[in-house]
Amino acid sequence: MTAAPTTGAARASAVAGRLPSLTGLRWVAALLVFGFHVATMRIVAEPDYQAVVDWLFTLGLSGVEFFFILSGFVLVWSYRDASAGGPSCAGGSPRSTRTTC
Repeated sequence: MTAAPTTGAARASAVAGRLPSLTGLRWVAALLVFGFHVATMRIVAEPDYQAVVDWLFTLGLSGVEFFFILSGFVLVWSYRDASAGGPSCAGGSPRSTRTTC
């Protein structure tokens, strides 16, 4: 099956709600966290390679903080009020009316 062709306006509105540059930064932060865990668990047995891993991923703890701050921003951005053109907690689907915002 193929996807239905989309118009330029539909594609622009779908991209308007997304933040691809921030998603890329979240990947970088997640990689820092992963590398930090690899370094602290001593998965790399060779001492020379372990020194390189330790040096590369010293900012892993900062990656955790950065990831959570960035994720919080993305969540707030996704649920900004309707006056800004995004979805709101006040209306929408029946599920959104049952939850507390």
